[in-house]
Amino acid sequence: DEEKELGIRLVIGICDEELGSRLVKEKEVKNGGDGNG
Repeated sequence: DEEKELGIRLVIGICDEELGSRLVKEKEVKNGGDGNG
Protein backbone atom coordinates (compact mmCIF):
# COMPACT_ATOMS: atom_id res chain seq x y z
CA ASP A 1 0.00 0.00 0.00
CA GLU A 2 2.79 2.42 0.90
CA GLU A 3 4.60 1.72 -2.38
CA LYS A 4 1.39 2.39 -4.33
CA GLU A 5 0.88 5.65 -2.43
CA LEU A 6 4.44 6.77 -3.19
CA GLY A 7 4.01 5.94 -6.87
CA ILE A 8 0.74 7.88 -7.05
CA ARG A 9 2.33 10.85 -5.27
CA LEU A 10 5.23 10.76 -7.74
CA VAL A 11 2.88 10.75 -10.73
CA ILE A 12 0.77 13.55 -9.25
CA GLY A 13 3.91 15.56 -8.52
CA ILE A 14 5.12 15.20 -12.11
CA CYS A 15 1.68 16.21 -13.42
CA ASP A 16 1.66 19.24 -11.09
CA GLU A 17 5.11 20.25 -12.31
CA GLU A 18 4.04 19.99 -15.95
CA LEU A 19 0.86 21.98 -15.26
CA GLY A 20 2.82 24.58 -13.31
CA SER A 21 5.44 25.07 -16.01
CA ARG A 22 2.65 25.27 -18.60
CA LEU A 23 0.85 27.96 -16.60
CA VAL A 24 4.09 29.91 -16.18
CA LYS A 25 4.75 29.74 -19.92
CA GLU A 26 1.19 30.94 -20.65
CA LYS A 27 1.63 33.82 -18.18
CA GLU A 28 4.93 34.81 -19.82
CA VAL A 29 3.29 34.77 -23.26
CA LYS A 30 0.33 36.83 -22.00
CA ASN A 31 2.62 39.38 -20.34
CA GLY A 32 4.66 39.60 -23.52
CA GLY A 33 7.82 40.28 -21.52
CA ASP A 34 6.72 43.77 -20.47
CA GLY A 35 9.09 43.65 -17.47
CA ASN A 36 6.46 42.97 -14.78
CA GLY A 37 8.03 39.59 -14.07
